[in-house]
Amino acid sequence: MRDTRRTTLVVRGAQPQSRAWDTSNTATNRVLFVKAFAMLSFVLDHRSEDVDRIVLDGAATADEFLDLLASLPKEFLGDVVLIRGSDNSFLSTVGRADGRLLHALNATDLQFYLETTGLVTRTAKKAA
Repeated sequence: MRDTRRTTLVVRGAQPQSRAWDTSNTATNRVLFVKAFAMLSFVLDHRSEDVDRIVLDGAATADEFLDLLASLPKEFLGDVVLIRGSDNSFLSTVGRADGRLLHALNATDLQFYLETTGLVTRTAKKAA
């Protein structure tokens, strides 16, 4: 049976993994892990029509992130997220006009984005 879900590419850095990525068959998105940032362009060349977003989880520098954004084909309308540990993260989205927008995310914003897009399991709410 063919999986018709859109794909999220996740490139993880060498740090210990603390995110609970939802890779189950019932997840909203199909999460595929790319072993290294250098492999991302190859994967995009072969899967670009299925890719809904790219997440760089501690796997790229700010310069590499900007180079990636500059090299994306115009046809790629997905989000690109740079996660920088406990510091601020960045989200690039397609704007209404030509080009992309860049949004700074704090830790709460990032968690909200990951949960609402169905990429990670929701965190349990603390009892008041």
